[in-house]
Amino acid sequence: MMSMETLEAVRALVTLETVTSITEIENADLISSAKVRGWNLVVKKDEVNVGDRVIYFEIDSHLPLADPRFAFLEPRGARTFNGVHGHVLKTARMRGIYSQGLAMPATLFPELETLAEGDDLATVLGVTKYEKQIPDEIAGTVSGEFPTRFAPRTGAERVQNLTGVFAQLRTDYDWIATEKVDGESTTFINDGGTLRVAGREWEFSTPASPAEATAPWKVAAEYNILDRLPAGYTVQGELYGAGVLAKNTLKEAGKKFLAFNVLRDGVFVPRSEWPAAIEEIGTPVLDLELPATVDEAVAQVEGMKSVLNPDVMAEGIVWHNTAGARIPELQGRTGMKAINNKWLVKHS
Repeated sequence: MMSMETLEAVRALVTLETVTSITEIENADLISSAKVRGWNLVVKKDEVNVGDRVIYFEIDSHLPLADPRFAFLEPRGARTFNGVHGHVLKTARMRGIYSQGLAMPATLFPELETLAEGDDLATVLGVTKYEKQIPDEIAGTVSGEFPTRFAPRTGAERVQNLTGVFAQLRTDYDWIATEKVDGESTTFINDGGTLRVAGREWEFSTPASPAEATAPWKVAAEYNILDRLPAGYTVQGELYGAGVLAKNTLKEAGKKFLAFNVLRDGVFVPRSEWPAAIEEIGTPVLDLELPATVDEAVAQVEGMKSVLNPDVMAEGIVWHNTAGARIPELQGRTGMKAINNKWLVKHS
């Protein structure tokens, strides 16, 4: 069985890449559209060309503005995060073209030329992943690190990072689509009859009384999670609705929970074998087929509506392999995701 510790995904915010194409933008004299992996991004015309080596910064990267190489970004917005004054890269749309991330000539970063294998470029450049602040009623009191012996930390790789393996993944596995729900990742564990609760990074302390319970514990009680979940089982899902995130994008009046992963003794359970009581609260399964290419997978979710609330856009799709297999190309995850770019522009 694959080790959760060795295969648990760590998002590479900063990577050395090659520009694979440049496309002219109609009625734009100063900018072009470049392709890096599966990402489209707007660049200054003639700053980079096909075949050039670039340092690519993914969306959600928080770039320190004290570094003069990033100072040009300050007029576009600045945000202090973990005590660092910086700029957060978001999905944008310019002249009708989506831009996701930042590509800069590799020659601007000579300090990266001497890195040893395995060194993290983001750490060297002081780049971190920007995380929205979690409300106190969600976070609660931390009792320890995320309990990885029961389940990995949640996460799914974006399809734009899978251009080299996407076709093979489509061939090697069968896939089902579920709606990507905008919320806070929450994990419930039945540890020998005792309920344990964790967020994305940390496990939360058991409240001393119902009056002191934070939202995850209240939802666990409301949904009777311990009764739904057999001993030795773990369920992971999204806690969403009013008060969970600053933007309640699904316009939900209360707080709800939808499951997307189930594990038994640390092993992923295929959705077809989930306990019926957990399937009742599972993320919506969509009647869709995995497209043939990354570009088609991104286009498929463009502007898609939520089945939970058809009046608003869905965040996107998570594709799960039906066998619940941990896939090495996905860093041991069982799924990958395609995010709705229109949703990103509106809610980033």
